[in-house]
Amino acid sequence: MTAFDLYNLVIYIAFLGVLWQVAKEDMKTMLISNRHHLMILLLALMQIPVSGEISGIDRILGAFAVSLPSFLCNVILPGSIGGGDVKLVFAAGFLLGSHRIVEAACLGFIAAGVYGGLQLVRGKMKSEDHFAFGPFLCGAMAISVLDCIGKILFGG
Repeated sequence: MTAFDLYNLVIYIAFLGVLWQVAKEDMKTMLISNRHHLMILLLALMQIPVSGEISGIDRILGAFAVSLPSFLCNVILPGSIGGGDVKLVFAAGFLLGSHRIVEAACLGFIAAGVYGGLQLVRGKMKSEDHFAFGPFLCGAMAISVLDCIGKILFGG
């Protein structure tokens, strides 16, 4: 393991910590604080000099790949996705790159859809009810980051 690998490992572990805080906060308040988005962007900026895996273009594409369609969805269907969720996928996309954020978002949308569907079927929610989407995004992004950590620790 090189010094660069160790540095990236620390960045990813810190990111997992931020994701944990985001998920807890969103479940409790249905809000995601801007400080979390800024911490993720700071981690991404700190990673740029040592990460050869993710190019600058891929980071920019990652920032907009999910956040822009999510923002447009919210413009067309107000309340469909929260602004904090949009900012979360923007910041995380800048850290993870386009491929990982798209994969994580797809997994997050599927998990949230299954959860929402089960809640509707069980009668615990109505179709007009809302629930926190952040924890599903955070869980999916954590899976992606754990894959990055595994590649650092075990090669690949």
